[in-house]
Amino acid sequence: VSILSWEGTKRTTINGITALVTEYHRKSLAGPEAFRVRLIRVIAGKRSFTLTVSYNEKDSFFLETITDKIISSLKLTGINKALLGLSLL
Repeated sequence: VSILSWEGTKRTTINGITALVTEYHRKSLAGPEAFRVRLIRVIAGKRSFTLTVSYNEKDSFFLETITDKIISSLKLTGINKALLGLSLL
């Protein structure tokens, strides 16, 4: 995978969940296109996970809004909110 640009990692809050969002742009594995990739890391003990969203940049007019809505829809239930983000302080 060839990285075209690295936007870095930022701490953010999504629906009360502390998350680390990493963004970069990479070349396609199958052609000359570039892809936008975002990794959303949620630290929640045994329920920690990473959500990866990516799309071909030529389709960003349609897909940026959709992927933003996917990311903003993240929710966790059944976890003590005091523990969410404790590892990221």
